[in-house]
Amino acid sequence: MSNIAFVGKVLETLAVRRLLDHLSLNGLHEEYQSVYKMFHSTETTLLSVKHDIASELYKNHAMLFAMLHLLIAFDMIDHTHLLTLLHD
Repeated sequence: MSNIAFVGKVLETLAVRRLLDHLSLNGLHEEYQSVYKMFHSTETTLLSVKHDIASELYKNHAMLFAMLHLLIAFDMIDHTHLLTLLHD
């Protein structure tokens, strides 16, 4: 049996920890980004968006809410063409 998957997971965890430490020490965290932040999740993000929308509606302000799903956009790319561009 190979331990490559285990070693890969350990290295990934170490890399994420070092990245988070670097971002924290240098004040580089995005305020509204919830990925890789302790105590932030999809639920936290949704609650924050819901709160912001409710606050604006309460103030009778106009609002525009747009969402991007980049995974779907990436799936629509011609990967052969993309690889050709990246190779050049």
